Amino acid sequence: MKTKNSEELKKTINDSYAQLTQFIIDNKPGELAETLYTKDAKFYPPNGGMVEGTEGVTKAFDGLIGAGLIIEPEAQEVEIFGNHAYEYGIGTVSDKEGKEIQQERYVCIWKNIDGQWKIYRDLVQGIPIE
Repeated sequence: MKTKNSEELKKTINDSYAQLTQFIIDNKPGELAETLYTKDAKFYPPNGGMVEGTEGVTKAFDGLIGAGLIIEPEAQEVEIFGNHAYEYGIGTVSDKEGKEIQQERYVCIWKNIDGQWKIYRDLVQGIPIE
């Protein structure tokens, strides 16, 4: 999908996040990682550390799913820089019953690979928004 501007990409990203949340609900961490992240992605989860690639992202989301958590990210700001885009967003963390636990800030760098935007770097602050 070719995006012409940041607002258009913001909608595309939020559509991808709806898909991410559905993958979590459906317990499909491997499909989530493969569909939404680049093969060489680096993910910095809120509990610290860093995981890389499809396998690392899969394991991170498998742990999140195992803990009974559902994440609903939402892009707040998006800026395109050629084949990359910066995104700042807020993720809502809920339990399986839909009870909101907290909201967290995050920053992603997206990469356009063959016309498809995928997450290249994902840094979650892990500090609840007051």
